[in-house]
Amino acid sequence: MLQGMVIRLQDSSPNRRMNMEAPRVSLIIPVYGVEPYIEACVRSVMAQDYQGKLECLLIDDCSPDKSIDIATKLVAGYSGSIEFRIIHHKYNKGLSGARNTGINESTGEYCYFLDSDDELTPDCISSLAMPAAKHRVDMVIGEYEVRGSTKIFKHLKLNDGLYEGHKTLAKAYYEYKWPQIAVAKLYNLEFLKSHNLFFEEGIIHEDELWSGEIACLLHSIQVVNKPTYIYKVRQGSITTANDYDRKMLAYVRILPSFINFLKNNGLSKDYDSLQLVNRFVYQFFSITKEDKPSYCKDCYLLVRGLIDVPSRYLFTLSNGLRQAILQSHYLLPPAIGYYLYDLYDRFYHLKKSRPKVVGRHKSKGTNVG
Repeated sequence: MLQGMVIRLQDSSPNRRMNMEAPRVSLIIPVYGVEPYIEACVRSVMAQDYQGKLECLLIDDCSPDKSIDIATKLVAGYSGSIEFRIIHHKYNKGLSGARNTGINESTGEYCYFLDSDDELTPDCISSLAMPAAKHRVDMVIGEYEVRGSTKIFKHLKLNDGLYEGHKTLAKAYYEYKWPQIAVAKLYNLEFLKSHNLFFEEGIIHEDELWSGEIACLLHSIQVVNKPTYIYKVRQGSITTANDYDRKMLAYVRILPSFINFLKNNGLSKDYDSLQLVNRFVYQFFSITKEDKPSYCKDCYLLVRGLIDVPSRYLFTLSNGLRQAILQSHYLLPPAIGYYLYDLYDRFYHLKKSRPKVVGRHKSKGTNVG
């Protein structure tokens, strides 16, 4: 049970009259290599029923196809109230760089990331922005629908309402209560900029690092548990076992980056923030177990070498026996701790399937750069 205040929404309909001004929202769409999908994406923006001010930033990341030409033609023929801007990069910066450009160029109170091969439901922005206006939260989370896959996942495991407090929100994140992708969420721009929350460029899995950093600094979120985002799994963009080295190189960068982030923000001794380190370790280990099971021990030893945090801050008895057992491997030398961690992993997953990370199965938007 999450501890913290939860306020149920009585009515989340987009046209409900409220005694507050609807916030200005900036939609950020990185564009790279999505010629077959960009028209549907842009038209889903044009179909928004939001009554407040809405701008849409199309970030041309030097796309090699006709994606930006298609988008430009659509925008030229549009006569609605949404303000469209097309921003051209001089050179390819990758998905992270394009999103960072969007953050810097946004003029809204809130921003929202949309990948250029995905779509929005017509009530997406209105469903998320009105609760944001009511409570002025750091982030509003909506659910997303996956198309193009036979697998069905429940990504958002929190009920509608307002959630507050660092411990409550960090715990919800490391328990996989809300997804670690950047899309399908509305972000308070002042919150992002005041904490210098930009995407690390030149890596894959950038959403995981960025979302983990956000989870450590949040004070309040609003949950709107209904699909507002259509996430498309494209044929040919599913990562395979051949990408193992690329994934590992990403995590070798992500884990130290996250630990440095904790240190720089005075969180290196904060138990709830450090639980996110355990989440990264688990994902690191899970990818290896799925793709290269014979490398599991080497992977574990590598990860332990990357964690520059005293073991006593990663272990506690206060969260129950199960959590204590999971964390106890940190108290042992790495070569021995591996066997304890592997034993727990085997036992735990006889009873419960390994959490799926949808964001890592799709090569989204622009290239890495």
